[in-house]
Amino acid sequence: MIDFASSLGRGIKTFSPCAPTTVKILHIIHSANPANGGPIEGVKQLAAALIKLGAEVEVVSLDDPDAPWLQDFPMPIYALVPSYSSFGYSPRLIPWLKTHYRDYSVIVVNGLSRVDFQQSQHLARN
Repeated sequence: MIDFASSLGRGIKTFSPCAPTTVKILHIIHSANPANGGPIEGVKQLAAALIKLGAEVEVVSLDDPDAPWLQDFPMPIYALVPSYSSFGYSPRLIPWLKTHYRDYSVIVVNGLSRVDFQQSQHLARN
């Protein structure tokens, strides 16, 4: 059992892989391109560990669905077409999140300086 409340020092529910409900986690990331380095590798490593504990992990990125690095991606990934700038703006992100956010127990936004974070934050407030 993982006690997220103790490890983070906050009032977060305890997650047990034996619990009747599965924790489903969505990672939002600007790109899953491994050439970008650490962010996507961190998502992959964290996801691998959580999957072993029984969680379901999925990723949404602003990549082109035909990008070669998505072909063998180790978990479900939803590519919402390339963003319009290096800042990570995609007009498809908020509508996608509005449709799917209830499917997830947790949404993790990777890349705090990106527009995708700001779009996600806007959705969380509304």
